[in-house]
Amino acid sequence: ADTQGLALEAALGKLSLPEKHPLRMTPEAQRFARTLDPSKTLRQSTRGLSAGTALAATLGEFGLTFKPLRTPDSQIELAVSPREDGQDAWPIGWPLDPDKPQGQLVPALFKIVPVNLDDVPLTDVLTAAAEASAVPIVIDHHAIEAEGIELSELKVTVPSRKTTWGLLLKQVTFPHKLGRRIVADDAGKPFVLITTLKQTLK
Repeated sequence: ADTQGLALEAALGKLSLPEKHPLRMTPEAQRFARTLDPSKTLRQSTRGLSAGTALAATLGEFGLTFKPLRTPDSQIELAVSPREDGQDAWPIGWPLDPDKPQGQLVPALFKIVPVNLDDVPLTDVLTAAAEASAVPIVIDHHAIEAEGIELSELKVTVPSRKTTWGLLLKQVTFPHKLGRRIVADDAGKPFVLITTLKQTLK
C-alpha cells in the first residue's frame, strides 16, 4: 500500500500484516508515541516492499521498531518499542547474499549512466535514481534527523561524467555524513537504504 502522507495509525492500518501475528504497542512505545507531533506523517512510501520491511520502515520513521515475541500461549505477536530500546529489532533491510556479486543481484544499480549535477537538492537526486533504476530507495529519516542532519537542505554537485547509479548514490551521500546500503526485503527484493554514515558502517 502507498502509505506516504499518512499518520502512524493510518499507515499501520494499510499494511498487509498477518492477522495471526497481532501488533502490540509496549507500554514504552505507547509513552513514546504520545510525545510525537500529532501532525507528523510519513514522508515516503513503502509500496513494493515486503510486509515486514514495510512495517520496520514505517515504524522506523516514527522512532519505533518491532520484534516477534512468543506469548505465554505459544502465539507470536509483533511487539513495538522505541528504536533506541530495540537492539535486536527487525531491521530495515537484510544483507544481500554474500556469495553472489551485487552486480548480479541488482544489475540496474551498476548500469553506466551520464551524470551532470550542479547544486541539485539531494532529495531530487534520490528520487530520480529510484525512478530511473526502478530500485526502491528507503530513507531512514529518523536516524538522519537524530544526527542533526536536515536532509531537505542538502545539495550536491557532480561534474559531467559517466558512472553507475550505485556509485553515484555513494558519492552524493558520503560528503553529508550519510551512506547508502544495498539490502533486501524479507522476500529477497533488493532496495537501497539511505541512512547515517554511522549506521551504514555498523
